[in-house]
Amino acid sequence: MKKTIAAVFFAFLTWEVQAQNVYEITCVAFSKGRELTNVNYKLTMNNKVVVDEKSKAGYYSFIILPDDGHIVLEVTKQDFVPKIIHLRTDKYPFENEFEIQNIDLDFEWTENSKDSVQIGELIWSDLSGAFNVIKVDSALMKVKSEYERSEKKLGRIYSRSVEDGDELLAVGQPAAARRHFEVALLAKPGDTYASRKIADILKIETETIATEKKTFESEASGVDKDLMDKINRGEVNEVSDAVIDKNVIYRVQLGAFSKNFDPAKFSQVPEFTQIPYEDFTGNLGEF
Repeated sequence: MKKTIAAVFFAFLTWEVQAQNVYEITCVAFSKGRELTNVNYKLTMNNKVVVDEKSKAGYYSFIILPDDGHIVLEVTKQDFVPKIIHLRTDKYPFENEFEIQNIDLDFEWTENSKDSVQIGELIWSDLSGAFNVIKVDSALMKVKSEYERSEKKLGRIYSRSVEDGDELLAVGQPAAARRHFEVALLAKPGDTYASRKIADILKIETETIATEKKTFESEASGVDKDLMDKINRGEVNEVSDAVIDKNVIYRVQLGAFSKNFDPAKFSQVPEFTQIPYEDFTGNLGEF
């Protein structure tokens, strides 16, 4: 029987314009020496799913280029332990214009296939001049994968924080901008740009505080400090020589009521006055 191998070519790869050497990776699924059918193959390149399809014949083939980066091949078959193979093209020689690498996938049947997974990596050996799939500690691979995801997330947080900080600085909000640069520094400790921005903002804040203090001291210099101290201690109740404009009336608002109230409660208030305003009645007293 003639075997059919599906070929998957990554983006920007054409046979007419081929500037780099390539490898064709061919995968065949087995179990106890017998070939398997209806096997699902999922290809991810640099965290982006390229292909996810089922091969009825159980065979699968794809092309890799030197600059494809980190490729992950996930192979699954119902009731069998899944396999994950990592390929890192920057570690391969790509010495010839075209080479074929066969990978035999030996599957193990198990009722708990969903709870386990076999992880490996396609390694090039300079000593033997050939490829080999070596087993990888799944726990270590998981830690490494989580670390890589965290690094990317922190990178996004850093970029967004710096962008927001720069925008706030541009509209004259240094205090708010400083908080964003502090977040950027947490995402990327020791970053020169964020550190310099925080230092510049702290300098601006220090200069602003000094200016405000100088202005306050200048305004306060015209106040009789001895008199203010006596007033604060309660030793002076009235200020002598106070100039009062007899034409100005001072009133204090005593309340605002939305319901009817008893005006008799304010009988002791001199010049008690009521002012209606929309749904409220304001009560004022003169002093």
